[in-house]
Amino acid sequence: MLFGIALPALVGLLIEVLKKVGLVVTGDQARIANIVLSALGALAVSLLVEFNFEAPQIVVIIVAAVYSIVASALGYTAGRSLVV
Repeated sequence: MLFGIALPALVGLLIEVLKKVGLVVTGDQARIANIVLSALGALAVSLLVEFNFEAPQIVVIIVAAVYSIVASALGYTAGRSLVV
């Protein structure tokens, strides 16, 4: 979990955003983006744990709100059901 959101849901939403802006067009690009974003997310989670970082509650609320708004705007129902 990264700031209260499951990492696979966050990666899926980021891939959908990349599709909408045209950076990811083919299925192969989506798979590569999934691998890269998952690795970066795992690195971020491990660094947060390593340095014992605890985000303030307001940061978690803001991240969840932005995630929910973007998920709703994209119609990303799988991700939206996790937050809303």
